[in-house]
Amino acid sequence: MGVLSFFTRKKAEQPTAQSLHVECPHPILSARWDSVQDIGNEDKASSYRCAECGAEFSVEAAQEIRRQRLLVT
Repeated sequence: MGVLSFFTRKKAEQPTAQSLHVECPHPILSARWDSVQDIGNEDKASSYRCAECGAEFSVEAAQEIRRQRLLVT
């Protein structure tokens, strides 16, 4: 490596927000209810929210996420 190349060497590329994007595995799904009387009863949950990324899921989608998680482990 010559002296000139030392001074003209490009800086390493900095990672961008897009290159750092990693899909959330939705590790904690919190149940949501439409009625106060139903709170705490998982069978009456109306939707789920990921505590990590804030995404909301239907009951069916949350069940699928949980099922997929069990297959991986």
